[in-house]
Parts: sequence; structure tokens; C-alpha cells
Amino acid sequence: MQQNQAWSEEAAILSGWKEIANYMHRGVRTVQRWEKLGLPVHRPAAHLHTAVIASSKDLDAWLLQTQTRSQDSWGALQARVRALEAENAELRREIVRLRSAPAQAALPKKASTQAA
Repeated sequence: MQQNQAWSEEAAILSGWKEIANYMHRGVRTVQRWEKLGLPVHRPAAHLHTAVIASSKDLDAWLLQTQTRSQDSWGALQARVRALEAENAELRREIVRLRSAPAQAALPKKASTQAA
């Protein structure tokens, strides 16, 4: 009875992986994978390999919650990429500097004094 109250008349009841995948504009395998990440689907027979149903309202809420988390991690990822690009640019400048320096400057002092 509580399940019926949770799924109001506003929410569509989606029956089966194809309907759920179509509603979410994804493939069946993708939404099946998302079940392991917490996608709110229900199995009426309470077995692992039975039919599934889901509420469009629950799916929408899950997507909003998941997008928030992924946007936070996206910002951190963008910051990390910027830091790595800056490090890469510095290393490239160092390579150019080392290649343009005379070969003698790269030799250790002990080796050059022993040869003399």
C-alpha cells in the first residue's frame, strides 16, 4: 500500500528494462548497469532475474541526485586537467631550454676536469 502512495498518479509506472531505458534515453544494458549504482527499480517477485518496474518520478529524482555528484567530480577533474596542462607546459619549456644549451653545460664537472 505504501508503494502505491509513493507512486502518485503524476508518476508513470515503467514496466521492464526497455521502457525504463527508453524513458531515460539510454540503452538497456546501461540502465541495467545503473541498477548496481542505485537506480531505483523494483522487482515485484523479489528475485534477481525477474521483471522490473520503476516510477518515472523516482528515476527523475535519482538522475538529479546523480548529476549533482557527477558535476562536483567534473569540476575537480577539470581543475586537475588544468594543473597537469600547466605542468606539461613547464616541462616542455625545460626540454627546450636543455636542448638549446651547449653540450658541455650538461656534462658533470668532474668528467670535464679529468679530461683536461
